[in-house]
Amino acid sequence: MENFVTYNLPSIKEEGKIYSATGSGKIPFVSVDDVAAGGFHTLTSKQPPNSDYLVLGPELLTYADIAAIISFAIATQVVHAEWTIAELEADSGPLASMTSKSKC
Repeated sequence: MENFVTYNLPSIKEEGKIYSATGSGKIPFVSVDDVAAGGFHTLTSKQPPNSDYLVLGPELLTYADIAAIISFAIATQVVHAEWTIAELEADSGPLASMTSKSKC
């Protein structure tokens, strides 16, 4: 969840928008604290887990859900702005400066 600041703060502050090409897809957003706790538990267990783990957030959320949560937290409306696959592929959408360095 913390990476929302890294990637979305400029558009939230300047436009009140979060851009993504996820449509209404739901994502199990996870906190870095949860990742750290899972890693700590795995590395300090007496019995090696010898298994793969999926570190997932507690619920599936859309970007529109996240926009509503951020809106509530900062008392300013933030909306999810759909970015088309064509914009993503062409690097011509609102995230062009970020994605020009590496494709998402």
